Amino acid sequence: GKGSATWTVKTPATYVAIGARYLFPMSGRFEPYAAMTVGLANVSKEASFAVNGADVTGSLQSLNVQLGRDLDGKTNNALLTLGGGVKMPFGPVIVDAGARYARIFTNPTGTNLIRLQAAVGYRF
Repeated sequence: GKGSATWTVKTPATYVAIGARYLFPMSGRFEPYAAMTVGLANVSKEASFAVNGADVTGSLQSLNVQLGRDLDGKTNNALLTLGGGVKMPFGPVIVDAGARYARIFTNPTGTNLIRLQAAVGYRF
């Protein structure tokens, strides 16, 4: 009979970056800004395989399967992040909301990330 095979690949990334933020000159409560960072991302590739529902990831060598770098291993890649947002001070409390687009320069096509973020801070 016919069986089924499935696979999944996860690509978790950790990164370190340094950046700058430009505050647009405005009067009033809202403080819009543009931000940019550059850095280095460590990207892991974690593939798993199943045949007829049974995980065979640990048995790939005995099945004469060798994974290429596109499905296994870690790489260090350049990272560029662009974005913007707005800071809103309320007395000593600051609310910051924004969006970021990040590009990790993985081979061959790159990895794109979009992040929405919000933060609350307190000035001492």
